[in-house]
Amino acid sequence: MLLRVAPMALRAVLAVLVGWLVLRHRRGLPAVVTKCWMIILLAVAFAAVNGVWLEALGVGLSDLPPDAPRRRFYYPVYSAGYLINASLAAMLPAALLALLLMRTKAGWAALGTLYLALAIALSGILRGSHDDWEVLLSTTPSLQLLGLAGWTAFFVAYFLGFLPRVDGYLAAFLGVAAIFVMLTPINEAVLLLVGRENAAAVWNTLLVMQSVRYLLQIGIVALLIRTLQGGGAVGRALARPASGTV
Repeated sequence: MLLRVAPMALRAVLAVLVGWLVLRHRRGLPAVVTKCWMIILLAVAFAAVNGVWLEALGVGLSDLPPDAPRRRFYYPVYSAGYLINASLAAMLPAALLALLLMRTKAGWAALGTLYLALAIALSGILRGSHDDWEVLLSTTPSLQLLGLAGWTAFFVAYFLGFLPRVDGYLAAFLGVAAIFVMLTPINEAVLLLVGRENAAAVWNTLLVMQSVRYLLQIGIVALLIRTLQGGGAVGRALARPASGTV
């Protein structure tokens, strides 16, 4: 039970911290970086609410027979939430790039990726991803591919100096997200192999991985908040945009 609750609790803490950062400390950040954190807040907050909602619906589900009405209601809702989460994960790097590279060819390409992710998600819905586990897990790899391409493009642009307003904290936060996105295809391959009914057998490992991710990101945001409140010289250096501009 603790393993199931931990990622949800940590995700909620992360959403609160990012919200606090945006609401109380935005003046200490470049305007475009604040907007990046706002986009992140929307994604994290939705994932947090979605996780709590699905967990509440799933309480006692394992004790019900396979044809119980509640089970028939839960699985489509779960699949819809899963697909939305996958879509948001794929869209996040593209949304950030579109914002940071606004009015450039790369920015327009990133915007096009957002629409492509929406089209893939809609295609999955039309093919019945809400009712068919295999359709769902055959749709999300395309979204994951977009996400991987987006994160690769983001960090190539960052390390080549094309994102000078991205500070060390934001880069580290997104780096953690990118690493765990890269692990998602492996996770889904295992889930597809064991099937929906047996997914719980491998779920504990995935829950631990999620908890580690959120703990790392909570630490990064907490350090950024502390720095903006007057932290040490190293922290202030990390919070400074790479170009030194505000």
